[in-house]
Amino acid sequence: MEARNEWLEARKTGIGGSDAAVVCGVSEWKTPYELFLEKRNEILDPFAEGTPEHMRFGNLLEDVIAQEFAERTGKRVRRAKQMKRHPKYDWMIANIDRKIEGEDRLLECKTANPFAFNLGDWGEEGTDEVPDYYLTQVQHYLAVTGYDVADLAVLVGGQQLKLYIIERNEGLIGTMIGLEGDFWEQVQT
Repeated sequence: MEARNEWLEARKTGIGGSDAAVVCGVSEWKTPYELFLEKRNEILDPFAEGTPEHMRFGNLLEDVIAQEFAERTGKRVRRAKQMKRHPKYDWMIANIDRKIEGEDRLLECKTANPFAFNLGDWGEEGTDEVPDYYLTQVQHYLAVTGYDVADLAVLVGGQQLKLYIIERNEGLIGTMIGLEGDFWEQVQT
């Protein structure tokens, strides 16, 4: 529990991947104002009562998803255990799921509800057609790590694994850095 509390405190020192979607206005779960209050410790931590069950199972299944990704692709992956910071913008932080060994490439592991998956936000496997929430998260991680590509492995309904490839988009990253920088300045002042 102590490690989790330290991690939660560290998240308040910058903008992480899941925060990027909020700052960019593409999160369905949180508003920029709510995130602002969280970063300033002006509202109760949303996970103070524990992690919501769907997120808990997503975390528990991360290892299984990563193992299956490795099996299907032949790529070796390893857990990324430490928080990373952008070399220029120290308020940009990242907790990536896995690093692909021998490549400047990361792997993000997700679970998806099969009903939500079929609403049209997801494209064909092998493309970068993923919901904006995940796209901004991954682009944020690519910005922080300096990597050019990421794999997104999504377990749908606990029964089907879909693999997507997201390449670095400098235009989107530039826009995101601008939005995130302005947001972080507001948090600080």
